[in-house]
Amino acid sequence: MADFVNADAIIGYKKKIEFSDTLMGTYVKLAGTININLPERELGTAETTNDDSPGFHKQYIPALYEPGTVTVSYRYGAPGFAAVETLFQLAAVASTRAAATKFWKVTLPDTTVAAFQGFVTRNNLPLEIEDSPECEFEIQVSGAMTYTDPA
Repeated sequence: MADFVNADAIIGYKKKIEFSDTLMGTYVKLAGTININLPERELGTAETTNDDSPGFHKQYIPALYEPGTVTVSYRYGAPGFAAVETLFQLAAVASTRAAATKFWKVTLPDTTVAAFQGFVTRNNLPLEIEDSPECEFEIQVSGAMTYTDPA
C-alpha cells in the first residue's frame, strides 16, 4: 500500500458540478457554486438467520447500497436558480417525471470526476437576501456513482 503525503491533499476551491440529459451529451455547468458535498454511501444488510444458524447468532449478508444525496450550495442568481428550479419541477408533473433524472458530473480540483444519475429533490431560495445570498439544492443519486481518477 502506498504512503499518502500531505502534499497530495486538495482544498475544495475550483470544483464544479454539471448536468446533461444524456451520458455523452452536452453538460451544463452551474456557476457560482460554494460547496458540493458528495454523499455518504451506505451498504445495507439483509438478515439471513434461520433455524440452522449456528451458535444462536443472527446471520447477515451484504444487501443493497443506499447511494445517498449530493448537496450543493451556490450564490443566488436568477438564471442559476431558474435552471435548478426547472429540474426540480420536472419530477412534480407526471408527464415530465421521466425527464427529471439527469446525468451529473462533479469535478474536483485535482480533476477526479464523480459521475452519477439523479434528480433534484430540494431547491431553496436564499433565506437571507442581504450581502451575498446563497441557495441550496439536493440531488438524490439513483444507482451507482463512479469515480474517475486523474490521469
